[in-house]
Amino acid sequence: MATDPPREQPDSRGSAGLSDAGGAAAPSTHRAAGRSFSAAAEFYDSVRPGYPEGAVDWMVPTSARRVLDLGAGTGKLTSALVARGLDVLAVDPSAEMLAVLDRVVPEARTLVGEAEAIPVADASVDAVTAAQAWHWVDPERAGAEAARVLVPGGRLALVWNIRDERVDWLRRLGEIAGSERSYRISGSNPSSARCSSRSRAPASSGRGS
Repeated sequence: MATDPPREQPDSRGSAGLSDAGGAAAPSTHRAAGRSFSAAAEFYDSVRPGYPEGAVDWMVPTSARRVLDLGAGTGKLTSALVARGLDVLAVDPSAEMLAVLDRVVPEARTLVGEAEAIPVADASVDAVTAAQAWHWVDPERAGAEAARVLVPGGRLALVWNIRDERVDWLRRLGEIAGSERSYRISGSNPSSARCSSRSRAPASSGRGS
């Protein structure tokens, strides 16, 4: 089936599967939030934790080969996906964050893009992952875009690291830095459980669910 010609993507490495598909640009508030870490990309990479191996195993179907890591940042989850031998495309609105990812996870391909207008073709990936990122997006538009780029039966998997505020010093840290219970979600909690240091499983969904 013919597809639209690829559209130009700045600051990208590799363009397999690109098409002129996707919705309108993200709202300005989400766009600004998505790029808010750009000026501190190196610091962000040095202090952010990775993700438990068991959680990553749960997120990605065993049959998956092509994975799109959405809101990939500096590659904290991307590196774990690449280590599994997967073909990984990392998408993030910040070119500065992706520049760090290019250095630390050179095996991954990168594209500047937003969750509400994912710059890849329909039915082109087996799984879409979003680590510590879904709270920055418009969930309805981003969910529709994830469904568009997933193959039938593909999986959207979301994961967060959160502080275990049952631990006294972490609770006190939360009082200073902002409680994880509110977790920067506008309006409502995410539709998935969060994967925390207590090893609760993240949630995922098949396409169309």
